[in-house]
Amino acid sequence: MDAYNDNDERTEITFVFVTPRRWPAKDAWIKEKTALNLWKEVRVYDASDLEQWLDQSLPGQAWFANETKKTYQFAHSISAGMTGQMSANHQLAPHSLALQ
Repeated sequence: MDAYNDNDERTEITFVFVTPRRWPAKDAWIKEKTALNLWKEVRVYDASDLEQWLDQSLPGQAWFANETKKTYQFAHSISAGMTGQMSANHQLAPHSLALQ
């Protein structure tokens, strides 16, 4: 898809912008970009959204811990257990599994 010439296809795609920074003016930016009618929908996720997602999502916490190679005592991904990333003597409680 040519980003400059193929507006018909672009109007069927949602534009998603993710930033690790807090962005107090994101709602105004979304409104401005939505008004241009270049995309089906415009979404923005800033640091506050990412923090809330990680705080409320056990699978998200397990995914993030796995991606950053950090241990997280309350959540382990099934794939981490299957690939031997957890110690052999580590006992899993039923509530500690997060499906990916």
